[in-house]
This record gives sequence, structure tokens and C-alpha cells, in this order.
Amino acid sequence: MVDTYDVHLFASKLGKDTVTVPAGGSVTIAVTIRLTQAQKEFLDAYYTGGAYVEAYVRAEAVATEEGVAGTSHSIPVLAFYGSWTDGSMFEVGSYPEYATGQEKRTPYLGDQQVNAFAVSYGDRPEREFHLGGNPLIPDAVYLPERNAINSQRGDTVKKVSFTAVRNGADSRFTVCDAATGEILAESATGPVTGAFYYPNLGYWQEFGRTVNLNWTPKDLSEGTQLELALTLAPDLYVDGEGNVDWETLGQGASLKIPLTVDNTAPSMEGLQLDMLNNALTVEAWDNQYVAAVVLYNITGTAVLAQAGAAADADAGETRSFSLDLNRVNGSKFLLQVADYAMNVTTYEINLQVGQGQGLPSFLAFDMSVGRWVSFDKDATRWDLVDHANSDFHFHAATIADHLVFASTDRGTALCHAGDGPG
Repeated sequence: MVDTYDVHLFASKLGKDTVTVPAGGSVTIAVTIRLTQAQKEFLDAYYTGGAYVEAYVRAEAVATEEGVAGTSHSIPVLAFYGSWTDGSMFEVGSYPEYATGQEKRTPYLGDQQVNAFAVSYGDRPEREFHLGGNPLIPDAVYLPERNAINSQRGDTVKKVSFTAVRNGADSRFTVCDAATGEILAESATGPVTGAFYYPNLGYWQEFGRTVNLNWTPKDLSEGTQLELALTLAPDLYVDGEGNVDWETLGQGASLKIPLTVDNTAPSMEGLQLDMLNNALTVEAWDNQYVAAVVLYNITGTAVLAQAGAAADADAGETRSFSLDLNRVNGSKFLLQVADYAMNVTTYEINLQVGQGQGLPSFLAFDMSVGRWVSFDKDATRWDLVDHANSDFHFHAATIADHLVFASTDRGTALCHAGDGPG
């Protein structure tokens, strides 16, 4: 901030110009104020987001021949040095930064779920996931260069949730080729009102906004680098015709997230059981980055062990993942290797670990969730354990002479030799 004393010193160096204002008329006077080079260097060094500059313009009537002083006006001037949009127009931080603990600042409005993009993956379109960071196990730090999306599976960037701290006369969502700057997709998202506190109601207004995007990458090559951005434009950048000067906006006007197109599933390159340390070492590879290795029970209903990505891993590198087996028992398991685009490869492995798991006392089909569940004799509804997935939704079943008879929602009657636990 340039204080009033600076203005006084500056004004003392200015000359005085005299103009004649006709009776009943007016005169337009243009006054230009320029900072010295030393002042600019000071502001650039200590006020990197820009600074307000205050000044005064004085207009004094010439004294009459009798020496009577005329009217004097002191006109305040408020200007801004720097880019009006270099400073962020959004709430502090972003969801991926808070999820890893990397962002230490407290959000203005206290919501750490803010400033987040959401994605649905083509093989599970009914669910939405946070876009950015490790989709399975949070990394120690947010590594934006690992963000990825599949362009062949039907993945869709569904929406962006954010809080603006300044008004935007207009806004837009863009998808750019990060290498060339070419805009590949664009949509208008309209004016945005910044968050403000309304004392009559006693709480904040216009926070936690959500804009639906529904952008699906198509016909994009493997490895293409993308940049998704929601950009807000203040009134200063919109002309009288409503045209927005998007090109001159500063970096603080946009909420951005980088993405890499990754259509290749990862693979398991090796597997070794360490009986001394009761651990399973998995060698896994991906053309980008392996996000996680997860060990499930044979039905895929329970996570038994998992390991996330290493911060020092390079793209395309085969890495070792160690799974702790101290609480794992069984002989058949599912092992999944996943990358940051949620491309997943599943392996069935036969491996004797700990004590073998016996069959449960009872099995039943839970119609409320469409899965097989297991339970013991004295179990309650809340003791049911997921046992297996089902491709069918069963309506009725019975057993007679070790034959199981069942009917499904597809109108199918099934008969299977029963060899259950009794």
C-alpha cells in the first residue's frame, strides 16, 4: 500500500495547470499518475498479488482580484497496481491438497471439501469420485502430474464444486491441450456471486456452488496432456457489449486441474510371499503411475490388505508394493492393481496364508443390497457379513435332498447341487 505521505511527497513534485471553466459549462481534465521505478520495484517485491494506490487530485478556484479565495476540492483517487486477477478469486486451497494434508491454511469458510472436480468412471457410472490425486489411497502429498482419465471407457467429468470470494460477471469451463494451448472444449457457465456474510440471517451466502459440466473425453490419444479450468471474469474484463477479454485474465481467475489421458491398465509383473515377515511383495507396472495394489477375499467383498503409491515413482516404472498379511487368512484371493485413471486389472491368486477360512454357519441372499451374506446362529441383522457378489437378484430359494431351487428377477429358475455347510 502506498500511504498518504507517499502521495504527499509525490504531489509536491507536480506542477499546477490552470484552466478556464465557462459559466454554466464544464471542462474535462485528465490526470495521469505514474509510480517511480523504485516504488514499482518495492511493490513487486512485497505485494506480489498487487496493491492499492491512493491519491488525491486538488481543484482550486483562482482567487479574485480582491484576494478572496475560491472553492477548493480534494478528489480522492483509488487505483490498483498489478493484475486485478492475479490474486485468487476462489476459496483457499483445494480438496486434493486438504486430503493429503499438504494444505495447512484454514479455509475462509471452513470447508475442506471445496474447490473440487468430480468424475464418474465409465465402468461404474452410478458413482462419483473426486478427480485429482490418488483415487484409492491418498498420497502423502498431492502430485497433480499423476491425475489421469480414460478417453475410451466413457469417463465423465461431472461437475465442479467451488466457493468464489469475488464476483464474476461471467465464467466459463474450458478443456485445453496443455502442450499447444488449443481449447478442445468450452462451455459458458454464467455469472458468479462471491461469498458474503448476511447479518440479518446470521450466516454466509453464495458459498459451496456446484456447476454441472458433464464433459466426456473422446478421440484423445494416449498420453495427451490436458488442463481443465473454471475461469471467472470480473466486470473490469467485460465490455459494454458483454464480450469478455479472457486472454488478459490473471492466474488467480482460474481453478485448474491437469489431466493425462491414460487408457492402459496396469499389470502385475511379479509376486513373492515373504513367510518370515508375513508379507506379500507385488511387482506392478503401469505406463503412467500405479496408484494402489489391493488384496481382497475371493469374493471381492472385503479388503484384506493394501498399499499405495510411492512419491518418488516415475511414470512407466515397475515398483514393489508390500502387503501386510498379519491379519489375513485363506488360500484364495483377488489381487487388484489400479492406476490413477482407475484402470484396474484383477488377478485370482492361490496362496496359503495363515489359517484356512471355514465356511460360515449360514448363507442368505440380502435383497436390500443384492449380495450374499453370511452369519452365525446367534447373529442379528447388524451382524451380517458380505460374503459374495451376485449376478442375479434372487426372490426365493429352498433346498431339498441337497438340491437348491431358486428363482431370480430375470424369471429364471435355477437348480444346483447343494453342498453347503449344513
